[in-house]
Amino acid sequence: MKLQNVVAASFVATLATAPGALTFNPGYGGSAFYTHTNSDSVISYDWGSDGKLYYMTSAGFPDVAVWQQDGASINSIYSNSNNFVGASVVALNSSIYFNDSDTSNNQFIRRYDIGAGTVATSALTNFALGTDGTNLLSTGSAAGGGTDILSYANGDLLTASINLGTVNGFSGPIAFDSSGNLFYAPGFGDASIYRWSAAEVSTALAGGQQLTATGNLWYDYSSDFAGAGATSLLVDDVGEVYITVTDFVSPSNFVRFDSDALGFDVVASSTGRLGEIRIREGELFVSDGNQIFNVVPEPSAMLLSLISASAVLLRRRR
Repeated sequence: MKLQNVVAASFVATLATAPGALTFNPGYGGSAFYTHTNSDSVISYDWGSDGKLYYMTSAGFPDVAVWQQDGASINSIYSNSNNFVGASVVALNSSIYFNDSDTSNNQFIRRYDIGAGTVATSALTNFALGTDGTNLLSTGSAAGGGTDILSYANGDLLTASINLGTVNGFSGPIAFDSSGNLFYAPGFGDASIYRWSAAEVSTALAGGQQLTATGNLWYDYSSDFAGAGATSLLVDDVGEVYITVTDFVSPSNFVRFDSDALGFDVVASSTGRLGEIRIREGELFVSDGNQIFNVVPEPSAMLLSLISASAVLLRRRR
């Protein structure tokens, strides 16, 4: 069933053509960490094992390019003006993974070998990519509808994937917390965030009970951000969940949820379409337009975060 990825791809194309103006809400601030060489939108990015920044841009629909930046120079590692930009750039071990698709909706995951400087291509159904630190994961259209969550052992795209489970809705972002619990947001068609424990994920990886949405709803944001869908997802070291929620006509919101899912605040908003969220060396980043921003909680927000973290530790000790 390819309709789900067609819709998702068209939304990513909207990201690629919508310059924005990022506005931080009280409790947060930030500044531009990196600006691309022209106005092309930064869709996704990550830092490789070599410490260099790798990021994907698009000038429109279609158009995709992936870059390597080391602070002194910028190099193109992939470009195709005839393909549609994917949703993800993910670093795993000594590789950088990214995705795109062609005009016939053939989808590709591409692996850049940092040491060799080469790009290998695998034609695989996918929308978003993620990692648990060991394996590469993808979300993509299931044959009978919904979205498959697939795992590629050690990032090997040449061996068969393991299907962890199928969730209804369009394909959206995926993330793990520091304990190995899996979070998934279908995005459009289901304004929810689901969570599965590390034990449930391990069972599915071993070929046991597959992951299902039933009984695993972590948060329903449909009444908070009506008509919007999650396009990026991240969990920090204390279990707080960050997502970007976007629709086709309203501003995007960068949202932080408490680790217990009992509350949230809007970190920033953009008149464009926010891109990827990342954490590196304890610092939070988000892309907007042709820039990557370093997000800095103000003292009051940092205090609330420390209180939240302390509460988590106390609950664990009990």
